[in-house]
Amino acid sequence: MYKKKTPISLEEINALKPEQVNKFDRSAIYRNSNGAKIASDVFYYSASLAPALLFIDKNVRKDWKYVLPMWAEVYGLTSALTLLTKELADRKRPYVYNQNISAESKISKSSTASFFSGHTSTTAASTFFMAKVFADLHPDSKFKPLMWTGAALIPAITGLCRYGAGKHFFTDILVGYAIGSAVGILVPQLHKRKIQ
Repeated sequence: MYKKKTPISLEEINALKPEQVNKFDRSAIYRNSNGAKIASDVFYYSASLAPALLFIDKNVRKDWKYVLPMWAEVYGLTSALTLLTKELADRKRPYVYNQNISAESKISKSSTASFFSGHTSTTAASTFFMAKVFADLHPDSKFKPLMWTGAALIPAITGLCRYGAGKHFFTDILVGYAIGSAVGILVPQLHKRKIQ
C-alpha cells in the first residue's frame, strides 16, 4: 500500500521525543490497544461494504446505474485523497513515539503514514454517502434522522478506535472525518439531478 515510502530508520526512531508532538495530540502516543485496532478494522471493512445495503431499496435498485458509479467514485476519490496526503505529509504515527514499544516494530513503511486517518475517511465517506442517497430518495422518511445519526457516529467511533490503537493522532482523525464526510455528501449532491 505504501510502496513509495521509505521505512523509518532506527536513528530517527531513537531521536524522537514525545515532547515533539503538540499537546492536543500527545496523549495518542501512550495508546497501544490491539482490541481497538481490531475494532477499527471491523468498522472500516463493514462500512466499506455497507453501501451495498442501499440496494435493498427498490428506488436505489431502479437507479443502480447512477448509484453504483457514485459509490465507486466516492470510494476512489476518498482513497486517492487519503493515500496522496499520506505520501506528501509523511507524518509519523503515534506509536513511533511510544518508548514502551520496541524499535523493531516501528520500522515499517506505514510508520510514517499517520496523516490523515484512512480508516476514518473511508468509513465517513461510506456512511455519509449512504445517508445522503437515502435522504435524497426518501425526503419524507422518518428514518432520515437515524441514517444521519449512524453516518456521524460510526466514523467517529472508528476514529476513536484508531486513537486507542495508537495508530492516529486526534488531528489525523478530525481531518479524515472531514474529508470523508465531505466526499460522501458532495459526490451524490453533484449527481443529484440524474437520480431524481
